[in-house]
Amino acid sequence: MGAHGYQDNGSMQHHDGEIYTYYGGDGMDCAVDPTDERYVYGSYVFGVIYRAIDKNDVTTIGANGTNGITEGGGWLTPFVLQEGNPNRMFAGYNNLWRCDSVKSAGTISWTRISTGWTGSVRQIKSSKSNPRHLYVIRGDGKLMFTRNAEVATPVWVDITPPSTLFSLRIMEPDPLDSTKLYGASATDLFVSNNNGTSWNTTALASLNKTAYPGFNWGVINVLKADHTASPGVCMWARIAQCIT
Repeated sequence: MGAHGYQDNGSMQHHDGEIYTYYGGDGMDCAVDPTDERYVYGSYVFGVIYRAIDKNDVTTIGANGTNGITEGGGWLTPFVLQEGNPNRMFAGYNNLWRCDSVKSAGTISWTRISTGWTGSVRQIKSSKSNPRHLYVIRGDGKLMFTRNAEVATPVWVDITPPSTLFSLRIMEPDPLDSTKLYGASATDLFVSNNNGTSWNTTALASLNKTAYPGFNWGVINVLKADHTASPGVCMWARIAQCIT
C-alpha cells in the first residue's frame, strides 16, 4: 500500500495494482498506518489533514479551527505518525501539535506542544530508534529536538548546526542509533553522533558538481537512512546518491 499527493491532482492510494483517488485538489503530505493499511492520511494546502478509512470514509481531522487547532500552517504542512504508535500524530503549523487518537471514531483532539514559534514548521521526524525523540525544523530554520514528545509539555532544545559549518535544509534520524542524526545543506551531507549537540566538521558526502560540467544537479531534497542492506543514508537531488 502506498499513498501519494499530487499538486492539482489530489491524493491517491495504490494497492495490488489499483489506484484510488481519495481526495481532490492539491495533494500534499501523505502517510499510511504501518499496522493497518485501511487507515491512510493525506493533506490539502495550508494544513488541512484528513483521514481515509477503506478508501472512502474521509474525515478532516486537523485544520485551523478544527479539533482544537488554533493556527494556520504552510502551503505544505508536514505531519508524521509516531514511530511505533500509529494512534499518535504530530503536525507542524506555526507551532507543533500532537493528537493521541487519530484513529478514533469519536472525538479527536489536538494539543499544542510548543509555544512562541513563528513561521510555518518545515519538517518533522519521529525517531524509529527511540520513538520518544522528535526532531523539528521550525519556520525560521532552527532545528529543535525533544527527548520526550509524549509528555504534556516537552522540553525543546535548539540543536541548529552552526552557520559557519552548513545551512540546514533537511534532516533524518538514524533508524538504529538513537544518538545519530543526519543533516544536509543544499549540496552537502553531515552527521551528528550526539543528537545534534555537535556536528562532524567533515561532510559525509557532497553533490559532485565537477564530474559532469554543465549538468544541473539541483539541491538535496530528501534524506533516507536505510540499514536494509548495510548501514547508510541516501540523498536525492536530481539523482540519488547513497553512502554506506
